Amino acid sequence: MDPPPILREHLLPLIPTATLTEVDGTGHLSPLEVPDQIASHISAFIARLCA
Repeated sequence: MDPPPILREHLLPLIPTATLTEVDGTGHLSPLEVPDQIASHISAFIARLCA
């Protein structure tokens, strides 16, 4: 798991349409720690794909 600054610097420039969303106070176990927030982000992503 790479820290957000590394992803922002090295990965995002390679994917022009990508965005990086950080969920405060969580790590790689976010789906277990804050499942409601993760589900909300996934739902928003799917809505953008279908728009």
